[in-house]
Amino acid sequence: MLNKKEIEYNVMSLVSTWLFDAKDVSHFTLILTNDNAETTIDCNSSEEVVSQLSSALINNSEKYTMATLVGVVGEKDKKFGELDII
Repeated sequence: MLNKKEIEYNVMSLVSTWLFDAKDVSHFTLILTNDNAETTIDCNSSEEVVSQLSSALINNSEKYTMATLVGVVGEKDKKFGELDII
C-alpha cells in the first residue's frame, strides 16, 4: 500500500506531465467521476490541482473511478489528462 507522501509525489509527477509545455492556462477544473455522480473542483494553480487530487485519492479513492483535468487556455477549455482510478 502506498503511503500519503508517495501518493502526493506520484500525483505531482502526473500533473507535471499533463501540463508539460502548457502555456497561458488561466484556470483549472478537476473533474472526479464514478458511474453515478460527478464532482468538479475549481483550482487556481497546478499546486492546488495536486493537493485536491492527492486528497481525493488518499481519502476517497473508492468513491471515484476517473479523474480528468481541464484548463482554460485563451477562451477555450482544454483537457490535459485523465486518470482511471482502480
